[in-house]
Amino acid sequence: MNIYTAMKGKKIIKLIAIIGGGVVFIGGIVIGVTGYWPVARVGLAPITYGMFRENFTMADHFYRSNIKITGESDVIMDTKEVQRDLQRATMDALIEGILIDEELEKRYSETDLEQLIKNKTEGIDLQSKEMGKATGLMYGLTPGQFKELVLLPKAKQEILEGNITLQNGVFNDWLTEQKTEANVSVFVPALYWDGKGVQAR
Repeated sequence: MNIYTAMKGKKIIKLIAIIGGGVVFIGGIVIGVTGYWPVARVGLAPITYGMFRENFTMADHFYRSNIKITGESDVIMDTKEVQRDLQRATMDALIEGILIDEELEKRYSETDLEQLIKNKTEGIDLQSKEMGKATGLMYGLTPGQFKELVLLPKAKQEILEGNITLQNGVFNDWLTEQKTEANVSVFVPALYWDGKGVQAR
């Protein structure tokens, strides 16, 4: 192999490395922009930035709406302490939601769970104009988003609470135990998992 061939080979390898690095970099940007970048993990279940952002925005809107109803200014919501605590509460709720989902999958078949959820939510008319106005005003959500972010998680929690109560258990005790035993990682710099729940730095 002459010197020219060796140099040509090195240039090709370098070019491949640059292209490969560019693909990874662009892929990371796309994942981040589209909201698929994981900000936490519960076992093997990820919590993506999109999930976190959507739930945080909803919670922020909800509390601002409640403050405005009283005639007060919502400027307090803009403080670092309040925003950080809202981030903490949002992440904690998402982690609890995953734990609840995993437990329901153990206790019910998919068909039975779907029927139980339907029974819990069938009395709520998401198609009415009044519901559309209410979900938009209070949560900043469409009725469809309200169903996914508020209604279904609440229904699932109530179903599990009822099941645990029937077995002479206490839901909060179960949740505390599950959070203690869960393998949780939080990747948001402002938050961390202390072994029992999410805390703000």
